[in-house]
Order: sequence, then C-alpha cells, then structure tokens
Amino acid sequence: MGKEGNQAAAFADYAIPRFKDLRRALFWHGRGYGWRIQYFTIMVLVKSIINAVAKFGVQFTNGASGLQPVDDLLITGFNILMTNWFVVFYSVFDQEVSFKHYGTLEKEKNLPFTMAELFAYTRKFINRNRFLRLIALVNIYSFACGILIWVVWDQNDRNYMMDKNGQLPGVYSYGVFITMCVVISHHLMVVMNTRNWGTFLTGWACFSICMLPFTLWIAQVVKKSNTYRSTYRHILSNPTFWMMVLVTAFLIVLPLYVNKRFL
Repeated sequence: MGKEGNQAAAFADYAIPRFKDLRRALFWHGRGYGWRIQYFTIMVLVKSIINAVAKFGVQFTNGASGLQPVDDLLITGFNILMTNWFVVFYSVFDQEVSFKHYGTLEKEKNLPFTMAELFAYTRKFINRNRFLRLIALVNIYSFACGILIWVVWDQNDRNYMMDKNGQLPGVYSYGVFITMCVVISHHLMVVMNTRNWGTFLTGWACFSICMLPFTLWIAQVVKKSNTYRSTYRHILSNPTFWMMVLVTAFLIVLPLYVNKRFL
C-alpha cells in the first residue's frame, strides 16, 4: 500500500486492503445486512408487543388485579432462551444471495439479475421514512395479534378447556398459551424471511425452537414454579389446547406471509 497508505489505514476506522474487496463489501454484505437488520428489528418488536398485549388481556376478567398470568420461569426464558437465538444468527449469517454459489464474477452471471439491480432494489426498502412508517404499521399489527390471542383463549376457555372433572385449567395455563403462540409464530416469521438455509442456520433454528419445550419442562420440575406438575399433566395433554396454539400462531403469521409473497 505504501507509506502514506499504511499511515491512513492506521488512523482510519476501517480499511480495505484490496480495492476489489470493496465490491464484495457493498453488494454482498453491506446492503444485504442493512435489509436484514430491519427485519431483525421488526421481528423483535412484533414478538415483544404481542406478548405484552396478550398478557394485558387477562386483566379484563380478573378485575384488573394486575395478576401476572405467565409463570416466572417462562418470563425469564422468553427472551433468554426461546426467542433470541435464531433471529440473531439469521441477521448475521443469512444472505440475500448465496456467496458460496454466486460469489465469483463467473458464477454471478448465472443469476437472473445483477448485483447492481439487487442493490437498487433494496434501496427502496432501506430509507428512514419508510422504516418509520413500517414501525407504526408493525405496532398496530402486533397490537391486533395480542388481542387475537386473548379472544381465542377467552372464547374457548370456558367452552372447550374444561376437563372431565368440570375443572378449568386456570390463569397460568393462559400464560403457557401466550408463550407458545408467540414463540412458535416468532420462529415462523424468521423461517419465512430466511433466504439462504445452511447447516449452521438450520442448527440454530432447531436449537432455538427446542428451548420452548425445554423451558416448559423446567417449569414442570422446579417446585417454585407456578405451573409445577401441571404443565404436561393438565395443560399440554389437552388436544384442544394444542389446536388453539397452532391455529392462533398460523393466523398471526399468515397475513405477513401473504404480504411478503406480494412484495
């Protein structure tokens, strides 16, 4: 690089030793990561708002007592174990176009578009005004999904969740319902946006979703848990409960999938 170049690189925030690497940084990493970090922000907001609104719904039937319907262990594991792993590794390691398969100029010619066209396409999505409008829409959508979770539970709890002894599962079963709906729908959103599957991302996806049953198992065996010895025996053993969870998670994700296919 020469003496002047070395001096400039030493005092710069970052330096690219070879000019040809600039193209890779711009087209393969920079713009694509900017696109994914938007999705990362949106998916984190969605799962947090849905979770909060769904919790608030129970206050309409318990006299606004402020009772927390979600078990403490599920609250702790929600962000630490169940919802952050996959989305973080998605934002860092996913690629809009596989560099492994199209990373050279010769292989790039096999693409149905040029990298410059992809760069221009993403510019329509990565701008401040659009991002702020999108955040506003995401807040409204997430609020509606939280209400959906509460409505599904409220309409089915008394009619279909009663066991053979005439007992209702209680408020903490609603907490399990919230957690499962949000965690499953969150993972479906990340799967829906992942473009470049590989062994690494697939492994983290499996690990992340497996943290849901693992956390529920912890709540089953820890004596201080509010759902101690009831999670599997009285809640997850009910087929109606599973049907409610899967249908609700599907309804949360379906409009986003249709919108993504349209775009």
